[in-house]
Amino acid sequence: MDNTKDETLKKKLRDLIKDFNILKVNKNIRDLAEVYIDKGIFPEKYIDDALHVAIASYYEISYLISWNFEHLVKVRTRRSVKLVNSLEGLREIEIISPQEL
Repeated sequence: MDNTKDETLKKKLRDLIKDFNILKVNKNIRDLAEVYIDKGIFPEKYIDDALHVAIASYYEISYLISWNFEHLVKVRTRRSVKLVNSLEGLREIEIISPQEL
């Protein structure tokens, strides 16, 4: 959001999310993101994608909704995340596109 150059849009976005809970990244989340990278689910240069999934997994968010079809919303990623989460003792999450809602 801070990268948004349009100040009016930036204000609207801030107003939209002002009451949202902010989920904190901790060592467990960073470690899980590294597992996703080590297992080849995400390339290292896309650590942000791995962190998004790790945050959802750690906080037991049922659905991660994304338009990112290159790294997140694809069958291989979904299956691999499910397997890693199972091996790590974490709850399964669903990675879906907005069209799947």
